[in-house]
Amino acid sequence: MDVFVEANPPEILRASQKDESYINTIKNELADIVQRLFGNQTWLKVQWLSDLTCVFLYYTLTTLLDNQTLGEEYVGLIQVNPTLRALPSKLTRLTAITLQVLGPRLFSHVMKKLDTWLRNPENIPDLTPKARDYILLLTELIHSSSFWVGRLNLVLFYMYGKYYRISQRMAKIHYVFATDYLKTENYNPTFKFIGQMALTHLVLLLLTNSITKWKNGNSLKNSSAISVVDSSSEKCAGTSPSTTAKCSLCWDSRKNTACTPCGHLFCWQCILQWLQTKHECPLCRESVQPSRIVPLLNYE
Repeated sequence: MDVFVEANPPEILRASQKDESYINTIKNELADIVQRLFGNQTWLKVQWLSDLTCVFLYYTLTTLLDNQTLGEEYVGLIQVNPTLRALPSKLTRLTAITLQVLGPRLFSHVMKKLDTWLRNPENIPDLTPKARDYILLLTELIHSSSFWVGRLNLVLFYMYGKYYRISQRMAKIHYVFATDYLKTENYNPTFKFIGQMALTHLVLLLLTNSITKWKNGNSLKNSSAISVVDSSSEKCAGTSPSTTAKCSLCWDSRKNTACTPCGHLFCWQCILQWLQTKHECPLCRESVQPSRIVPLLNYE
């Protein structure tokens, strides 16, 4: 046939879920190897790098080398350019992979650096404190826009059945069936309804968030004063770190102590980061779900 049949949302979604399943398996195997050879502390330091490496290698060895991913092969899909007649160029595919793997992290890193730079009065000495506060608020809104853009992209995917990932939307990569495939157009009305419901939820969430930001903007001065007081309190509370026990993962004084169901204590961030790889206690290996972690408030 001259033009392949464009894939429907259920197949695209199923292929993506399959790929994520295989990538998570690779991550878990790599995590187990690193933890056994170098220990838990080393793994926590390199986890972010290993996660990025696993995803980049997976799509490099499949998509970039003109191969289907395991998920695409499972449902019989092929990536094509907007004409639906040819594969995307290697540059297009490399761009999509890079945006998917590094885009969110680079954006977050740049926005954090910008926020830190703006908070230093020496960088823009002529800027008034009020103007600086509003610029910082605008920076925060831009930083949080990644969440809204991601949700909006998902809404558009459910409604129109194209571009499940933002990186593929930016690179204009489509999916078609590799062979003659039974059309599943009866799924489209259901997905469109899901998209409409998701859009309604997104609008309500945006309105709620905007009202909250507006209220916070009106009490900006009070919030700044409270922040100074809280910062001073935290410094006072941290004047005797010797009385705080150490976390078994980072080997530093525990911060925001959290408890597992088996009774072991860790830093809140440390144990949640650990559970992203393995759902088990680092000390006794008992099965632990992230939802079972209990933060210990006012714990000394």
